Amino acid sequence: MNSVRNTILERLSQAEKTVCPDLPGIPPLPHLAMNREELTETFVRNLQEQSAEVHRVNGFEELRSTLATAIKENNLTRICVSEDDFMKSLDLESLSNDSSITFSKPSDFKDKTIYKEMVFNVDAGLTSVDFAVAESGTLIIRHCKENARLLSLAPLIHLVVVRQTTLVPVYESALKQLLETSGLPSQLTFITGPSMTADIMATPFRGMHGPRRLVVILLDDSMETQHIR
Repeated sequence: MNSVRNTILERLSQAEKTVCPDLPGIPPLPHLAMNREELTETFVRNLQEQSAEVHRVNGFEELRSTLATAIKENNLTRICVSEDDFMKSLDLESLSNDSSITFSKPSDFKDKTIYKEMVFNVDAGLTSVDFAVAESGTLIIRHCKENARLLSLAPLIHLVVVRQTTLVPVYESALKQLLETSGLPSQLTFITGPSMTADIMATPFRGMHGPRRLVVILLDDSMETQHIR
């Protein structure tokens, strides 16, 4: 068995290296000609058509207030939060005086088995996103240790904070930025509305393979400088 394995590895090491070709240019899609507000309206409309709940807010304090209201109205008491810098800046523990509401994060659990059990039983996962795609209302999350994959997949409710400066016209814009900056990660999640599937009789059903509800808070942070294309 080892000789076969070594033979395969030797052949692979001697194989000619292939160079990844450059990405083709983006065709003149209509979304590329939209201004920021047109892109935002298109993004929100596409999200809502996919049964997502969307709240537009201006400024940090309105974001915190809307998030606190969403937590209260949905009776959320156990929320697991991603650990990227933006989510850390929200100071979530100060959102409510209700001591029954607990915020946890993946790094709180050194035992991965306990973490996985916990994340499937919390009321909601709360994350930010790396890109928001206007053409389809899709959220893109680049997974790393600060933004664990299960937070957007396991809980029945996914709360998402989307900064308007992460908005891009089309998928190609997001992939181009990834390749030019950090490169493609080991995992990307593309989220277009709540999890939706159908049984053998074509009866639609939510929540079989992911969150049953998607609640998006869209923060206008357009005063920050960031290229949109």
